[in-house]
Amino acid sequence: KSNMWNDEYQNNEVHVRDGVYGVVTGSCKSGLFVKLENGQEAFALFGGLFPGTEVFCTVLKKATETWRVLVAIDSVLAEPTAA
Repeated sequence: KSNMWNDEYQNNEVHVRDGVYGVVTGSCKSGLFVKLENGQEAFALFGGLFPGTEVFCTVLKKATETWRVLVAIDSVLAEPTAA
């Protein structure tokens, strides 16, 4: 018996308004690149965080062939320690 809720989460796809965890992987002048918990690459119009920073995000737009998933960073969970 198939359950739509189980099927939805087994394909690892994110949906608009989903809350997801991620790690900042880099930045540019426009924002941050984030690797989401499901392995997808995302982009956030946000600044001032270093690579390795763990964040909690809300999905704003799904990925297309041209663009990454667009997320809003809601909270910073952990920042990398200084060397």
